[in-house]
Amino acid sequence: MGTHNQVTGISQTVCLRLQGSNDIRSVWRDEHQPLLRHPSIAGAALYEALEGGAAVGEPAPPLYPFYALYDFRGRDWKASWEKILIQWHQSVPDLEYSVTVYDPIFESPDAEAVGENYEYLFFFENLVRLAVPNPQISPLTEAFNKWYNDVHVVKEVPMGLTRARRFRATYEAWRYLAVYELESPECLYTEANRTVRGLGPYRHLSGQIERCIGKKVGGYRDSNPDSVLM
Repeated sequence: MGTHNQVTGISQTVCLRLQGSNDIRSVWRDEHQPLLRHPSIAGAALYEALEGGAAVGEPAPPLYPFYALYDFRGRDWKASWEKILIQWHQSVPDLEYSVTVYDPIFESPDAEAVGENYEYLFFFENLVRLAVPNPQISPLTEAFNKWYNDVHVVKEVPMGLTRARRFRATYEAWRYLAVYELESPECLYTEANRTVRGLGPYRHLSGQIERCIGKKVGGYRDSNPDSVLM
């Protein structure tokens, strides 16, 4: 696959899409953030979804009103994640959610763990349709990733999409997530951006797509990257 700059030192990233009748913002601020101060958690942030829809289509309502990203490091991430999810269930009894665990596969040189920056975040998830037993090791998959990382990401940066990070779902090798920091949500709809977005020569491989623009509600960033639990 394309160049993989391990800038953040992240071993696993979890995306939690969630909703419930309780005030998610208050739960995050008052009950959730203290739980994040653990050596296996490099960063986390909660985003309120501003809009969703098809990645190359017109804006539409998001699938969930809130998206949370958690960056983990070291081998103890599962235990930390289980505690986080239990806390959400306790604080929001009618919690509805969807969880995807990802392996990092690409980071641009300016990438960071979530938490401090990324005030506006663009989530872009797609399924790569390949009729092969193991799409993770397919030559076509490698070509797609190299094009995305080395060509597509470079073109997006001047359009206001920065700090690019890409992931492959840990348990679904055909599912990919890309996240970018946005200068503003409006930059997605400029004429210049319309000329570069989409999957170019690989658009025929793209299956179901989810997109979301999120505005950060709150974040946590570990200031001591040497405190890794192994």
